[in-house]
Amino acid sequence: MYDTNQKIRHRVATKLYESDSESDVTNDNSVLPRPSLKFKKTANLGGKYNIIDCDDTASVSTLSCLSTPVSFAERKSEDPYNVIILVESTKVIIKLLYELKEQNKKILSYITSQNTVIGSNLLPDVPVELPLKNEQDINLFEQYLSKRENSSALCDYLSSVGGKDGTSLTNNILKRCLTNQLASSFSFREKGVKKPFVDLSLKSVVVGAVKKQFSGLTERENEDQIKVWLKHSPQHFKAEISDPFVIAVFCGGAKPSPLTSYLSDFIQELKHLLRNGLLFSEKTYSFRMQLDEEHHIGISPLVDLPIDLVIKFPIDYMHNG
Repeated sequence: MYDTNQKIRHRVATKLYESDSESDVTNDNSVLPRPSLKFKKTANLGGKYNIIDCDDTASVSTLSCLSTPVSFAERKSEDPYNVIILVESTKVIIKLLYELKEQNKKILSYITSQNTVIGSNLLPDVPVELPLKNEQDINLFEQYLSKRENSSALCDYLSSVGGKDGTSLTNNILKRCLTNQLASSFSFREKGVKKPFVDLSLKSVVVGAVKKQFSGLTERENEDQIKVWLKHSPQHFKAEISDPFVIAVFCGGAKPSPLTSYLSDFIQELKHLLRNGLLFSEKTYSFRMQLDEEHHIGISPLVDLPIDLVIKFPIDYMHNG
C-alpha cells in the first residue's frame, strides 16, 4: 500500500543525443529566466548614484565570465547586470591629493627647519677649547674665523645660547668665548696696555649672533653692551680668585624651625661683640663703645637706627681724597 499523502518524486529521464548540436539546443532551452531589475535612488548620496537591486528569486547565476580584459564601455554594453556605481568623485579625489601634497610640503619644511635649529645648537669644530684662556688661543681662534663658513657656523651657534634680551645674550656669548682673566687684557678700543677688542673677528661674530635673535637692536647698542662686559671683567676675575672670608659657621641636625631659634646663638654673640668689643692679640677692638674721647663728644641720635654708621653713609666729595 502507498501513502496517498506522500508526494511522488518523478525522476527525470536521461536523454541520449545523437549529435552535439542537438544537446546544445536542449541546454539553451533549460536556462532559467533572468531576474527582473529594480532601480533605486540612494537618498544619502544625494541622487548621484544609481544602484541596481536584483531580485533574489533566481538560484542560478547566468552571468558569463570574461576571459580577456575589455573596456568599461564594452563591459557595460555586454554585461548590464553587474552592479554599477557611477560616482562623480574626480574633483573630490584631486582636491584631496592637492591637500595631501600641501601637507607634505609643510611637514618637509618643518623637518628641515628643525634640523637647521638642531645643527645650529651644536658647537662647530673649533681649533681651541672655549672659553679662550690666553693670547695664543686668541690667535688660533682668529685664524679659524678668517674663513667665512667658520665664522657663519659659530655665529649660528652663539645665537642659540639663550638670553632674555640683548644684554643677557651678549653677556652669555662673551662668557662662553673668553675667560674673565683674558677679557681683563682687552678694552673695546685700545686703551693703555689693553688690546682693542674691536679689531678682532670675534667682535663681528658676537654682534651678528645677537642680531639674529634681536633684530631691533642696533650695532651701536650692542657694542655698548660689549664695552660694559669688558669693563667689569677685572672685577669678575678678582671675585673668582678671592677666597671667601668666613665670619661664622652654624650647623644643625635639621632645617631651622623657628627662625628665632636658628639665629639665637648668632644674635647673642653679636650683642657681646657690640657691647664688649673683640679681644685680639692682647688688644680690644671696640665697635660702639666710643673709647676715643677726643673724637666722641656725644652720642648721636642716629645710633638708634638699625644701620651701620660707617659703611651705610657715602663719603662726600670734600672727604673723598
